[in-house]
Amino acid sequence: VEGLIGDLSYQGRALSNLLSVVPKQNVLVIPMESMSIDMQGVVDSVMDHVGGVRWDLNRTSSSSETQLNNGKEGDVPYATVTNETRDALREKFREDVLLLEWLVGKRFSWSGWAHNKKEKEEEEEET
Repeated sequence: VEGLIGDLSYQGRALSNLLSVVPKQNVLVIPMESMSIDMQGVVDSVMDHVGGVRWDLNRTSSSSETQLNNGKEGDVPYATVTNETRDALREKFREDVLLLEWLVGKRFSWSGWAHNKKEKEEEEEET
């Protein structure tokens, strides 16, 4: 992962850079899993944050209203990666995931792999 695409993958670094020039209260961080847990709550949070009017995701759309595309899953299967590729990506992004969690003040449900190696290394340093 190189160049601009690779740089965009570093979410912790990107958030850190943003917070260096924008006051924290002007930034709303929404963990991706929140969309599957409470999509209406996420929309409400965004509208409250920007000073907009809340709207109901469950309303029936008509030609005069916003048409919603909620990104429903299709028949396209997820791509798989080899263990070697997965390990290389985890190594590349481990520190950035830890930075992102520190900035947000939340441990993500999907980031256990980033902590496992870090915790193991700390245990080895203690012995």
